[in-house]
Amino acid sequence: MSPEGNGTVNQRLSEIIDAFERGAKSSFATKIGVTAQSIHDLIGGRKGTPSFKMLSSILENYPQVNARWLILGQESMLISERSRNQSTHHGSALSPEQFEVVRREMKDLVISTLGLGPAEERRIKANKARAEQITALDIKTMRLKGRLDELTAQIQAVEDKGPITEKAKKQLDDMRDTRSELAKEWGGSMQVLLTLQAEEKHDLRESHYLVSEMTQAVQAALKAST
Repeated sequence: MSPEGNGTVNQRLSEIIDAFERGAKSSFATKIGVTAQSIHDLIGGRKGTPSFKMLSSILENYPQVNARWLILGQESMLISERSRNQSTHHGSALSPEQFEVVRREMKDLVISTLGLGPAEERRIKANKARAEQITALDIKTMRLKGRLDELTAQIQAVEDKGPITEKAKKQLDDMRDTRSELAKEWGGSMQVLLTLQAEEKHDLRESHYLVSEMTQAVQAALKAST
């Protein structure tokens, strides 16, 4: 989608570094909060494209840069002084509802431009499958815990009856073996469940951060076009 004259988004990063940091990748990396190696990999063409977080940080730390140019390769690199003054004094004329529509469209546009559509679809499918697995494991662990509690109560009842006969001793041994197996199964299921729940919380935080990043990207794009 980017015009040929503006190259790829990775090439535009190189232009920003040359223009603002005199080619110093380490200085650029420090300003936007990433490692110098990650910038080196991107500029060298060995590793993917910049993340939403990186793009948002660039726009935040280099407010002169036109968001449409950085993300889409459209228009010029720099926002004109007149546009910056207008956006500073007047802000966005969009209503909250209109802004939300623009934010969603911008997110879809960035995903499409950076070739992240298939990855986004895979992420959604993976999250759905994980949610179903968490639900199933939650039910399983509750049932196992119920059986463990019931079996423990039965064992205690036999032990409280007094002298234990040979028949009762064998019954107790079988019940204890069963309880041990159930406890092992319950422990394994709980470990997997807790891991999946932690992953889900992490992804939820990442999703919230993504919304924040895309909102900032939209704000920068609106300033550029004012």
